[in-house]
Amino acid sequence: MFDIARADRSVREAIATTTSPGVIVPASSANVGPGYDAVGLALDLPLLATVEPPQAARVISFGAGADELPTDETNAVWHGLLTWCERTHQSIPDVTLHVHSAIPLEGGLGSSSAALVAGLSIGRMLVGGDVDINELATELEGHPDNALPALLGGIVVKPVHSAPRRFIPRRDLVCVVVHPDERMSTTQARSALPTHIPLADAAANAARCAAVVMGIAGLAPLDPTDFEDVIHQPARFAIMPTSGACVTALVNAGIPAFLSGAGPTVAALVSTADHPDPQGAVRQVLSDIPGQLDIVSLPMNTSGTITINV
Repeated sequence: MFDIARADRSVREAIATTTSPGVIVPASSANVGPGYDAVGLALDLPLLATVEPPQAARVISFGAGADELPTDETNAVWHGLLTWCERTHQSIPDVTLHVHSAIPLEGGLGSSSAALVAGLSIGRMLVGGDVDINELATELEGHPDNALPALLGGIVVKPVHSAPRRFIPRRDLVCVVVHPDERMSTTQARSALPTHIPLADAAANAARCAAVVMGIAGLAPLDPTDFEDVIHQPARFAIMPTSGACVTALVNAGIPAFLSGAGPTVAALVSTADHPDPQGAVRQVLSDIPGQLDIVSLPMNTSGTITINV
């Protein structure tokens, strides 16, 4: 079973000891209940990508997915760097990238977005260029609710035809992620979605989405029932029953919870004012859920992608 806390410690050790230039990109939790493809949160679970002298491999990975990620031009981090250079009409630097990630693959925490954002950010760091990285990341990733929180930090709302709106989450909120011992590709999770949504359901989802954003930003009360969704969660819970059972149990216990991205990870937003031990509170609620669950508290990330050693 993937151990998020252990992976997190390993990447933070790499961050503390590296002297190479690089970027740190946070994980992200997309959709946030009713905010399908429009709202995302940045979480303080890092991916570190550093620039190293050229070797035979374009990318050398450590941590999450290290034994299955490609080392050539097809690697997502390298693809981001290559795309940045192409769009800015710059030569591709002769370097190798070392990537240390604590973000589980196909877990619903934005591993692919973090990789693409890391490559784009390294490209901008190395060769410069006047390109809107927010727009390019959204174009490449296809999911602004993952890419933009990874770049900007905080909670981000992205309307289709206008600029992203970024808000700082309430300081008392901690995100406790519940990661079942399984994986789910975004392609498979999207294939389960309905092709049509009744108008009344769409209107109700829009209202709940506004309430969720306001609640997380501290502009209104945070109500667990506002995280109900009719667009993507019911269909996905049909193929991820453990995730559905976790969300139901947490919401019934008064804790806001939702499927993180395409799943299977569940995210719970816990107020330290109500629960001094957020992780313990979630663990207690889910004690009767069968199967292995990796339960970890993650602070909200408000800094987004940052460069180091430059």
